[in-house]
Amino acid sequence: MTKIVDSNDLSALSALTRLMVKDNNLPAIHDHLSALVNLKDLDCSSNKVSEIENGIMFCTHIKRLQLAENELLSLPKHLFRIFDIQFLNASYNNIRTVPFAMCFCADLKELDMSYNRLELLPQDFGNLMSLQYLNLSSNLLRALPESFRHCTSLQSLLLNDNKLAVLPPEIRRLKLLEVLQAKDNDLISVPPDIATLQKLRVLALEGNPLLTIPSGSIDLPKLQSLSANKGQLHARCSDPACQHGCRTRPLS
Repeated sequence: MTKIVDSNDLSALSALTRLMVKDNNLPAIHDHLSALVNLKDLDCSSNKVSEIENGIMFCTHIKRLQLAENELLSLPKHLFRIFDIQFLNASYNNIRTVPFAMCFCADLKELDMSYNRLELLPQDFGNLMSLQYLNLSSNLLRALPESFRHCTSLQSLLLNDNKLAVLPPEIRRLKLLEVLQAKDNDLISVPPDIATLQKLRVLALEGNPLLTIPSGSIDLPKLQSLSANKGQLHARCSDPACQHGCRTRPLS
């Protein structure tokens, strides 16, 4: 690996607020990053990062961190000493667990953990009450923690391609939710309370063994797109273009 700068050079860059090092075959995020004490935006995506050393926790002003498309097996606890973080993308890795320490990032607004190997979320995941966008698609999740009901700032929730058997009835507490995608899971039912989500614009449920979808969800006032398997809608799909097993109904 060819180094563009060495650790001595980084100390001379202490005023740096943005660092973009994507597509560089980097194997790790090393301790010498600690010299960049004013860093706010760090993009290390599309590398070969498998380790994040302790030095990053001294970059306490980072607000945007991109780690997508690397070789991470986990996210270290010290990463979440960065309490100011608002945007984290760690998609397309091999991460199996989310550390409890993430739950202390009270300012986190956008989290993308899609295309990993997650089986569980921390029980205190609901402490992330500032979350507005959450993408957990393409993992191995079988359930959401009970505390999830406290994520009341959520506007977009993407749960596609997991192993979820139920959506918890507490989802009714997510009153700001506009997009709910739970395609290709093991859902056998949808809680009737989904019909109370008055801001919902997109509801995607195809690829599940559902018998029906609650009729009230079809009548939500802001709903623009509803997708489900053939035979699961209480109301007949009026879209003439829908001729296959999956029905996607655009609503006015």
